Amino acid sequence: EEKIGQMCQLTAGVVIDQSDPQHPVLSEALLDTVIGRYKVGSILNIPFGVGQPREVWARFINCIQQRSLDELGIPCIYGVDQIHGASYTQGATLFPQGINMGASFNRGLMRRCSEISAYETRACAIPWTFAPVMDLGRDPRWPRMWESYGEDTYVNSQMAVASVLGFQGRPSCRGLHQAFHGLWRTRVGQGSHTLFGDSKCVEGEVFRSFYGVHSGRGAVADGQLGQQRRYAVPCRPGVAHGMGQGGTQLG
Repeated sequence: EEKIGQMCQLTAGVVIDQSDPQHPVLSEALLDTVIGRYKVGSILNIPFGVGQPREVWARFINCIQQRSLDELGIPCIYGVDQIHGASYTQGATLFPQGINMGASFNRGLMRRCSEISAYETRACAIPWTFAPVMDLGRDPRWPRMWESYGEDTYVNSQMAVASVLGFQGRPSCRGLHQAFHGLWRTRVGQGSHTLFGDSKCVEGEVFRSFYGVHSGRGAVADGQLGQQRRYAVPCRPGVAHGMGQGGTQLG
């Protein structure tokens, strides 16, 4: 049961007492239920529904982390969608969305933006961000188009490598652990998480540009290829730079 709980990720609202909508607070009782009873291992999103000063973030996350350490002996994985700057932190720097950064074709700029995002996110005690996003934006009806670097696999892989290096530094720096959303191609009229294409299409068209990371051209180490081929989730851009799957762990 504990392992099942650790595999769960819940939104921050589940530990917020909103009995007074004007003054929501972190609830010790709800923490007891979520972490103490159900052993939940990961929480995401912003507390209290709006961006917070870094001092509020730090108190909020430290409280959750202390409870997790007391109950489970391991820290909680806390994540936010700070994919174009520390957008849920008051007074932080905002950058263009992924689609705009992709249009710039500027890897140096992408890296610098990610460096600043990492600094300002970690200053809030937030250890993990869901970036970079490597979905291929090929159907304008897809509702998350702006998070993508566009429709081209090469542009996506190059911008993702730059972003990873910005978030975590060089592979020899063991501070940050980068992961990112899987790559999806949507069927017409079917939401944001429907994989599209047969195996030949996925292997030849989609994965091709994610190879060769050791020479700096692609995204993921060769050892990961078997899994990604099998599950059609090309988490190749950045594993050679320390990347995992799901979000970016900062520091």
